[in-house]
Amino acid sequence: MTERERLLLDAAAATRDRGESYGDPQTHFARTVGAINAVFAHKLREPLTPADWGIIMVLDKCAREQNSHKRDNMTDIAGYAACVEEIEMLSPKDANCSAWSREMRDVG
Repeated sequence: MTERERLLLDAAAATRDRGESYGDPQTHFARTVGAINAVFAHKLREPLTPADWGIIMVLDKCAREQNSHKRDNMTDIAGYAACVEEIEMLSPKDANCSAWSREMRDVG
């Protein structure tokens, strides 16, 4: 097994473990963005979606990785990417899709 495959298996295990602890990504991320949208409503042009939150967490892990390499960052990036994909596939058309995803669809 390659290191790449091990990392993806670790990410799958982490998302499964987190799901057991915190619930599915759609519900957990919706709770998070609900609180953020309430606190920052006066600053946001439009409310964040659960998928937006997953992308924000990928960016956070990228920022941490810029400080110094940690395998956990790569594992979490893969896990958050999988969560965003799950949210995007389960959501009604555009209802919970990230702004980034909507823009990419418009370009393509």
